[in-house]
Amino acid sequence: MLTLSWQQFRRNWTTWCLALGLFILAGWLIAFCLTGIVDLQQALPQLLAAHHDPTPLFMMPLVFGGITLVLVLKGLIQIILTKFQNEYRLWAVLGATPNQLVQLLATQIALLSSIGALIGWLLATFSVPFCYLQLQQIIGSNWLPSGPFYANY
Repeated sequence: MLTLSWQQFRRNWTTWCLALGLFILAGWLIAFCLTGIVDLQQALPQLLAAHHDPTPLFMMPLVFGGITLVLVLKGLIQIILTKFQNEYRLWAVLGATPNQLVQLLATQIALLSSIGALIGWLLATFSVPFCYLQLQQIIGSNWLPSGPFYANY
């Protein structure tokens, strides 16, 4: 099944690569917010001494962006299913069972989302300190105290 999924993926790589951008964005948003929350929670005693807790800065995009991304990803997968509907119908005519078609599609989506999540996490790891520093310069260190940001494994 992995071989068939990979061959199907390669045959329709342009459609899947367009979807990869959205998976990268989802991985980046989740990793960005979780990295900020975890690192700020570890430094919370020092931040609370300054009477400001910047964790809502990361929590709000995680909650609202996460809800939006779930809806967008659901729509994206539905669009992909619609686009490949004729191809999957041909597979069924050639003897593929519905279970095999589900496994084929699930393998392709799992491969794509794993790649997107990894790239998004790598981008987030390097962008959290930079973005927080830029925001800190705009808002000021009174509201956004300095905190350590590390790659959370």
